[in-house]
Amino acid sequence: MMTPKAAKKTATKAARKTAAKKAKAKMPPAPDVSAAPDVTANLETTAASARPGIMSMVPALAIVLAVGIGIGVMLGGQNGSAPNRAEINEAIRSYIAANPDYIIETVNNHIQDRRNEEVNQSINLVRADDGVTVFGNPDGDVTIYEFSDYNCGYCKRVFGEVKQLVESDGNIRVVIKEFPILSEGSVIAARYAIAAGKLGLYEDFHVALMGWQGTIDQAAVDQVIADLGIDRSALDEAADDDDIEAVITANRELAQALQLTGTPGFVIGDEIVPGAISKAELEELVATARENAANG
Repeated sequence: MMTPKAAKKTATKAARKTAAKKAKAKMPPAPDVSAAPDVTANLETTAASARPGIMSMVPALAIVLAVGIGIGVMLGGQNGSAPNRAEINEAIRSYIAANPDYIIETVNNHIQDRRNEEVNQSINLVRADDGVTVFGNPDGDVTIYEFSDYNCGYCKRVFGEVKQLVESDGNIRVVIKEFPILSEGSVIAARYAIAAGKLGLYEDFHVALMGWQGTIDQAAVDQVIADLGIDRSALDEAADDDDIEAVITANRELAQALQLTGTPGFVIGDEIVPGAISKAELEELVATARENAANG
């Protein structure tokens, strides 16, 4: 038989259990986050239909959306229901309004990171295939990559600076990325220049074309070939190879990736330099490339 003291203790425990059950029954259910609208998916769909460039911003904007959704979930948890689209949108708007500098910084940093990654990949592609359009010291410790057009006056002017630097330094290699964009004559000259490279005559051919006074067209190319005494049949055969067109196309794609819209354009070390530059600027870029290479 239970003593009065034990009976009282048992009754107290039962009362506590009953109170706990009642309290639990009154608690609002946890918000169902899975019921929240997929705003990031909607953003990607909208961005894709709007313009391709904005897609690079989606990951950065998703961070902002995630914060906003998190706020929305907390708000929903306070009233016991899952957040709806209006609540989430309002939470995002409030967060953006309260933190505009952070939003701008986050998006800008993401865009810059993506741009740096794309540029580094493009620079690696520039270095991946030197081809036959090379002159200077073949074992040079620094390589100057130049995107050039034979009808470009700035290219002809800067060629003199490059040539002087190569001769005075003695340890520089130059790779010309034939980038004919100004005329059909430029395309003809580029094809024959690459063909001359296949015959081991690139430097002579390139120097002659860069020194030509006037427009470069088929007649000018024919005259340069005659002046240099190159075997015309062998050069024509080399110029007809399909792979030459592939080289020119690849150079155009590389220039686009590097955002080089005109000529000349340079890649020296990790630097991309559009436009004509002086010998002093070339020397500085070469020195920086050497220093960076030495420091690993």
